[in-house]
Parts: sequence; structure tokens; C-alpha cells
Amino acid sequence: MLTTTHTKLVNFPTQAYTQDLTNIDKSMWLKPLSTADFDASRDLLPPANYFVENAEIFGMSNIISSSKNIACLNNIVFNPVNIDKIIDASETCISYEEDKFIFKTKVVHNLVKAIFIGGHWNFGHWLFNHLARLSYVPEPINDKIFILPASLKKNYRGMLYEIGLKDENLFFVEPGMLVKVEELLIPQMPWLSPIEGVVLWSPGAIQKLRKLLKVPQTLYSEADCKVFLTRKNTRWRKLLNEDEIFEKFEKLGFIRIDAADLNAAEQIELGKKTQFLFSPAGANSNFFISMPSNSLMLESAPPMPNMNVSGAFARACGIQYSQLIGKPLVDLNKAELNYDYIIADEDISSAIENFLRLS
Repeated sequence: MLTTTHTKLVNFPTQAYTQDLTNIDKSMWLKPLSTADFDASRDLLPPANYFVENAEIFGMSNIISSSKNIACLNNIVFNPVNIDKIIDASETCISYEEDKFIFKTKVVHNLVKAIFIGGHWNFGHWLFNHLARLSYVPEPINDKIFILPASLKKNYRGMLYEIGLKDENLFFVEPGMLVKVEELLIPQMPWLSPIEGVVLWSPGAIQKLRKLLKVPQTLYSEADCKVFLTRKNTRWRKLLNEDEIFEKFEKLGFIRIDAADLNAAEQIELGKKTQFLFSPAGANSNFFISMPSNSLMLESAPPMPNMNVSGAFARACGIQYSQLIGKPLVDLNKAELNYDYIIADEDISSAIENFLRLS
């Protein structure tokens, strides 16, 4: 039998949850992110974990209600105005009226103590919004229960196993499930856009995530793979002359790989062995997360100022990064940042020359 739960949405996390700013090293603080890099000279704001007593999680969503029947999205989700970052597409039991979320509960599950991680279908958002939240969880992490959506892809689950978690550490929320938790921890969102035009992130959280993934602190000279990632099988942001460009890289010993064909363990292991990476911009670019320090990455992309974050993130991993902007194919049925594009032959030849000179 369905039951209905109402919760009011408020603007500030401290109105709904108990904030804890202590015991977080300053290297984990949040910084402003520009399209090129971050301002390493100043810290913008300390990160905050949130504690909630008698919390309620609304199915496969990032909506967490306190015992006062209030919830907040700011600093809890990547973007508080994008429904894709708030509610999973397969969750049909949530509606919104005025300033209230309404959840029609199919089943209730009770937990005593847990940590909310959440999830997303996009690999980059999974990696840097949700998995990176583990950077703010007090160690050890393998004695805790983590809450995630049941829709989380098998590959993404594999990354949880790679950092040492087991099935008994993971609780997957099903659509229509109201999860009640007596003591819930919501770790800091390590990369977020709290308001339009403002993006914050924590380089320290990315560096700690690499440690959790057991990325060795080695130089690129100790790796021997040259990887060319393809986007031929994606919906958008395709490099239209990819075959011609790969021919140039193939002569230099590069192998072409679709990252989607690799499971988490395979992708992480190959990343650790990769000395050079070429990747068209997209979720596949995040392959760099397990590449050795001082390895080299060249990324091609259409003009995409709003989400051009790979450079800053890669540099936080100690990777030498450069980007090549192509000529977009205008398509009114796609968002501008998702346009397919072409890299001119002379531009790629020059980029390869510079790329190899860096080595």
C-alpha cells in the first residue's frame, strides 16, 4: 500500500542538517574553478559534512529529509536547479509542488547508521561528485555502510570494490523505497555549482581519491602504454575525423580503446600503465584518474566553456595536460557543448609535435 510523505525544501543546509566543519585538513578545502585552471592562491570556503538524525531518503534521489520534514539541495547535489542531478530518471514516485517534495512510498527500509554517497549515470559526475565524497569520510571506510542508487552502473560499482569496499558495505536504494536512517552522514560534495556561473571544487579530494584507488606515486617514465580513446560509439561530442587522426597516433605506437569496453579494474590498471593519453572530451577523458604523475594527456574538444574542467582536474593529479579546440558542427538539436567537431590536419600535427616534445 502506498503512503505519502511531504518535505519542505529550504535554501541553506544548516536549516535542515547539523554542520560539521572540524577535522578536515585545509588541503581539502574548496576553491573556485575557472575554465583554464583554479586559483591556488586562495581558499574560498571550508568543506562541511552534515549529520542528520532520523533522516529519510526519498528513493533514488538526492533528497534527504530531516526529522523536521525539511530538506536542502545546496551543497548536497552538484547543481540544485538541474533535476537530472537531483532525481534519478527511473524514480517515478517523486513530485514537486510549490516548495515541497511529495514522495509516494512503496516500501520502507530502516538503517541504524549509514553514509550517503548517491550516484549519477555520467561517469565524470559519478567520479568527482559521488565517489570522491569518500575523501571526506573518516577512515577506515571499510567498516561503514554507504547508500547508493540501485541504478548505479556495474562498472561504477566496480570502483567501490577497487577501493576496498565489499557488498556488505553497500546499500542500494530501489525506486519507491523510503530509507530511514537513525544517524546519517552526508559528506561534502567535492565539485559543485551552487549558483549559476559559480563552480567550486577540491583538488585535495581528487588527490585523496587517487590514493583510495591505489594509484602509485610513479613517474610517467615507469609506464609504457600509449592510449588513444575513442568516442565513435557515443551520442554526442564526436570527433568526426577520428579515424584520420588515429592513423597519425598509430604510427607512434598508440592503441585505440573504447573505455566503455573495460571494467573498473581493467580501466584503472591500464591507466596506471599509461604514459601518453589522447582523448576526445567527454566522460572517457576521466580515464586520467589513475594515470601516473607526470604522464601526458592531450584532449580534443569543441568550444565548451561551461564544462571544460578536464585540465584543472588532470593537473590536480600531477598530469601534464593540453587541449586542442576543434571546429564544431552546428546542430540545433544538441546543446552547444555537445556539438560534434573536426580537428584540422595541421592543428593535430602541431599538437602531436608539442605533445611529444613535452615528454
